[in-house]
Amino acid sequence: METVTIEQLWADGYERRAKILLESRNLSVWCHFLQHDEYLEAGEPSTRLSVGDRLQVEINIQMVTECTLLEQAETPSHQQPIENSPHIVAVGRVLEVLDKYSCICDFGALGVGVPVEMEMEVELREGNLIKIRGSLEMEMEDN
Repeated sequence: METVTIEQLWADGYERRAKILLESRNLSVWCHFLQHDEYLEAGEPSTRLSVGDRLQVEINIQMVTECTLLEQAETPSHQQPIENSPHIVAVGRVLEVLDKYSCICDFGALGVGVPVEMEMEVELREGNLIKIRGSLEMEMEDN
């Protein structure tokens, strides 16, 4: 778990999209998450979360639809090419293979030990350098 600060927040139903500051790295990223305890119509303000709130969360990358093995010359990195979106393109080193669909990676500034879930079977080994395309997600401590 790590501490984040909400910088911007949008809600629709149980789904949330937020720009968060990863405090330990002074890095702002967009992420998606579900908030099961509060249903909101589009544009309706949340009574449970607001800009400036500090939360304990775990970040991960899910809904990965592309995974490419890279040469060792690449360095761990990430970018979010779609404005105000949790969409992410990231380069990371595989630290642990959990099964054919998931692994733990080092994405440099984004984080070490970030869980990744693929939408397809992928054969990976520890130490592989991969480029993935998916959605940056966060899970709150009490969610």
